[in-house]
Amino acid sequence: MYATIGNVVNTVNEAMGPFGLNARWEFPKADGALILCTCVLAHELGHEERVTLDAPLDDSGKKNALQQRRSTRTYLRLETFEAVTGIASQYNQDDDGNGSNDPVDLITEDKAFIIHALITDNGLNMDTFMNLLATQLKISAIEYIPADRYDDVIKKIERTIKAQA
Repeated sequence: MYATIGNVVNTVNEAMGPFGLNARWEFPKADGALILCTCVLAHELGHEERVTLDAPLDDSGKKNALQQRRSTRTYLRLETFEAVTGIASQYNQDDDGNGSNDPVDLITEDKAFIIHALITDNGLNMDTFMNLLATQLKISAIEYIPADRYDDVIKKIERTIKAQA
Protein backbone atom coordinates (compact mmCIF):
# COMPACT_ATOMS: atom_id res chain seq x y z
CA MET A 1 0.00 0.00 0.00
CA TYR A 2 1.12 3.55 -0.56
CA ALA A 3 -0.18 7.06 -0.33
CA THR A 4 -1.11 8.34 -3.77
CA ILE A 5 0.67 11.46 -4.89
CA GLY A 6 -2.67 13.11 -5.63
CA ASN A 7 -3.90 12.50 -2.10
CA VAL A 8 -0.68 13.73 -0.50
CA VAL A 9 -0.26 16.82 -2.71
CA ASN A 10 -3.91 17.87 -2.64
CA THR A 11 -4.13 17.51 1.13
CA VAL A 12 -0.91 19.42 1.83
CA ASN A 13 -1.55 22.12 -0.79
CA GLU A 14 -4.97 22.77 0.70
CA ALA A 15 -3.33 23.31 4.09
CA MET A 16 -0.49 25.47 2.67
CA GLY A 17 -2.62 27.63 0.37
CA PRO A 18 -3.92 30.07 3.02
CA PHE A 19 -0.28 30.83 3.92
CA GLY A 20 0.67 31.77 0.34
CA LEU A 21 2.57 28.54 -0.34
CA ASN A 22 2.46 26.24 -3.34
CA ALA A 23 4.61 23.54 -4.87
CA ARG A 24 5.64 22.74 -8.42
CA TRP A 25 8.07 20.35 -10.09
CA GLU A 26 10.87 20.86 -12.54
CA PHE A 27 12.58 18.13 -14.50
CA PRO A 28 15.97 19.48 -15.57
CA LYS A 29 17.97 17.56 -18.14
CA ALA A 30 20.22 14.91 -16.62
CA ASP A 31 23.32 13.27 -17.94
CA GLY A 32 23.13 9.54 -18.54
CA ALA A 33 20.18 7.35 -17.65
CA LEU A 34 19.07 9.29 -14.57
CA ILE A 35 15.93 11.38 -14.27
CA LEU A 36 16.24 14.52 -12.18
CA CYS A 37 13.26 15.97 -10.35
CA THR A 38 13.16 19.22 -8.38
CA CYS A 39 10.21 20.14 -6.21
CA VAL A 40 10.00 23.88 -5.61
CA LEU A 41 8.05 25.10 -2.59
CA ALA A 42 7.34 28.78 -3.22
CA HIS A 43 5.82 31.56 -1.15
CA GLU A 44 3.76 34.25 -2.86
CA LEU A 45 6.30 36.88 -1.72
CA GLY A 46 9.06 35.13 -3.66
CA HIS A 47 11.02 32.87 -1.28
CA GLU A 48 11.62 29.36 -2.57
CA GLU A 49 12.94 26.12 -1.13
CA ARG A 50 14.04 23.32 -3.47
CA VAL A 51 14.76 19.63 -3.15
CA THR A 52 16.26 17.69 -6.06
CA LEU A 53 16.52 13.91 -6.30
CA ASP A 54 17.51 11.62 -9.13
CA ALA A 55 16.75 8.03 -10.02
CA PRO A 56 17.28 5.59 -12.87
CA LEU A 57 14.35 4.46 -14.99
CA ASP A 58 12.04 2.13 -13.07
CA ASP A 59 12.56 -1.07 -15.03
CA SER A 60 10.73 -3.32 -12.58
CA GLY A 61 7.96 -5.47 -13.97
CA LYS A 62 7.16 -5.47 -17.67
CA LYS A 63 6.95 -1.73 -18.31
CA ASN A 64 7.68 -0.22 -21.69
CA ALA A 65 10.09 2.73 -21.90
CA LEU A 66 7.37 5.36 -21.45
CA GLN A 67 5.88 3.56 -18.45
CA GLN A 68 9.36 3.27 -16.90
CA ARG A 69 9.83 7.03 -17.26
CA ARG A 70 6.38 7.87 -15.89
CA SER A 71 6.81 5.55 -12.93
CA THR A 72 10.17 7.10 -12.08
CA ARG A 73 8.80 10.64 -12.39
CA THR A 74 5.86 9.77 -10.12
CA TYR A 75 8.14 8.28 -7.47
CA LEU A 76 10.40 11.32 -7.63
CA ARG A 77 7.50 13.78 -7.43
CA LEU A 78 6.22 12.21 -4.24
CA GLU A 79 9.66 11.90 -2.64
CA THR A 80 10.71 15.46 -3.43
CA PHE A 81 7.34 16.89 -2.36
CA GLU A 82 7.55 15.12 0.99
CA ALA A 83 11.14 16.28 1.43
CA VAL A 84 10.60 19.95 0.60
CA THR A 85 7.43 20.21 2.71
CA GLY A 86 8.81 18.16 5.60
CA ILE A 87 5.83 15.82 5.66
CA ALA A 88 5.76 12.06 5.92
CA SER A 89 2.79 10.43 4.26
CA GLN A 90 0.91 7.81 6.20
CA TYR A 91 -0.01 4.73 4.25
CA ASN A 92 -3.67 3.83 4.44
CA GLN A 93 -4.23 0.20 5.29
CA ASP A 94 -8.03 0.54 5.66
CA ASP A 95 -9.69 -1.30 2.80
CA ASP A 96 -13.25 -0.13 3.60
CA GLY A 97 -14.38 -3.69 4.14
CA ASN A 98 -13.06 -4.97 0.82
CA GLY A 99 -11.20 -7.73 2.65
CA SER A 100 -14.37 -9.18 4.14
CA ASN A 101 -14.98 -11.47 1.15
CA ASP A 102 -12.68 -14.04 -0.39
CA PRO A 103 -9.15 -12.71 -0.87
CA VAL A 104 -8.74 -10.71 -4.08
CA ASP A 105 -5.39 -10.31 -5.79
CA LEU A 106 -4.74 -6.57 -6.07
CA ILE A 107 -2.55 -4.74 -8.55
CA THR A 108 1.08 -4.29 -7.65
CA GLU A 109 2.51 -1.03 -6.37
CA ASP A 110 4.23 -0.56 -9.73
CA LYS A 111 0.94 -0.90 -11.59
CA ALA A 112 -0.72 1.55 -9.21
CA PHE A 113 2.04 4.06 -9.95
CA ILE A 114 1.59 3.48 -13.71
CA ILE A 115 -2.13 4.22 -13.43
CA HIS A 116 -1.47 7.32 -11.36
CA ALA A 117 1.19 8.53 -13.78
CA LEU A 118 -1.05 7.99 -16.80
CA ILE A 119 -3.73 10.13 -15.20
CA THR A 120 -1.52 12.94 -13.91
CA ASP A 121 0.92 13.08 -16.83
CA ASN A 122 -1.94 13.39 -19.33
CA GLY A 123 -3.85 16.07 -17.45
CA LEU A 124 -6.82 13.87 -16.60
CA ASN A 125 -8.95 14.70 -13.59
CA MET A 126 -8.00 12.48 -10.64
CA ASP A 127 -11.28 13.19 -8.82
CA THR A 128 -13.25 11.97 -11.84
CA PHE A 129 -11.14 8.82 -11.98
CA MET A 130 -11.57 8.17 -8.25
CA ASN A 131 -15.35 8.62 -8.60
CA LEU A 132 -15.27 6.08 -11.42
CA LEU A 133 -13.44 3.62 -9.17
CA ALA A 134 -15.97 4.19 -6.40
CA THR A 135 -19.03 3.77 -8.59
CA GLN A 136 -17.91 1.04 -10.97
CA LEU A 137 -15.52 -1.05 -8.87
CA LYS A 138 -16.77 -0.10 -5.40
CA ILE A 139 -13.25 0.70 -4.24
CA SER A 140 -11.78 3.79 -2.62
CA ALA A 141 -8.19 3.87 -3.85
CA ILE A 142 -6.05 2.96 -6.85
CA GLU A 143 -4.17 0.32 -4.86
CA TYR A 144 -7.44 -1.62 -4.34
CA ILE A 145 -7.95 -2.28 -8.05
CA PRO A 146 -8.24 -6.04 -8.53
CA ALA A 147 -5.36 -7.45 -10.55
CA ASP A 148 -7.75 -8.99 -13.06
CA ARG A 149 -9.25 -5.52 -13.81
CA TYR A 150 -5.91 -3.77 -14.44
CA ASP A 151 -6.01 -4.13 -18.24
CA ASP A 152 -9.60 -2.83 -18.35
CA VAL A 153 -8.64 0.21 -16.28
CA ILE A 154 -5.61 0.95 -18.48
CA LYS A 155 -7.73 0.67 -21.64
CA LYS A 156 -10.34 3.05 -20.17
CA ILE A 157 -7.64 5.60 -19.30
CA GLU A 158 -6.05 5.28 -22.75
CA ARG A 159 -9.46 5.77 -24.44
CA THR A 160 -10.00 8.89 -22.34
CA ILE A 161 -6.55 10.24 -23.27
CA LYS A 162 -7.22 9.56 -26.96
CA ALA A 163 -10.65 11.22 -26.78
CA GLN A 164 -9.13 14.37 -25.26
CA ALA A 165 -6.40 14.57 -27.91
